[in-house]
Amino acid sequence: MQFRGENTVFYGIRLLKRCGSGAYGDVYYGEDASRRRIAVKIIDKVRLGDTWKRELKGVVNYRKITDDFPELLKIFYVGEDEESFFYTMEAADSRETATYHPDTLEERLRGGAFPPEELLSVVTANFSGHQNAP
Repeated sequence: MQFRGENTVFYGIRLLKRCGSGAYGDVYYGEDASRRRIAVKIIDKVRLGDTWKRELKGVVNYRKITDDFPELLKIFYVGEDEESFFYTMEAADSRETATYHPDTLEERLRGGAFPPEELLSVVTANFSGHQNAP
């Protein structure tokens, strides 16, 4: 799937902004048909070969535990076609503004290193599975 800028539509999800990418795929901030703001991770099966199945296994295992931990992000939908595997989930930062910027580590570090007291809070929240908003 080629992101063609804002309002690219992927399986009925309007992709508003590309948040970033990793080893397995790209993450977008989007909006479903009900106008709920969500994150969408799209994995290119053709590019990865059978390696994409590792991500699917991780998603399956993750979904088994999320009901027991309300602090963890919820995965709403998992789908695939010949070229891609994808899933929709809560946006990690749940921002609802038109000028959305993903609350990623990269974004947080743009202003420099974390002060020690904030770093401890972020690390503790990550290890405990809690969402942390500075």
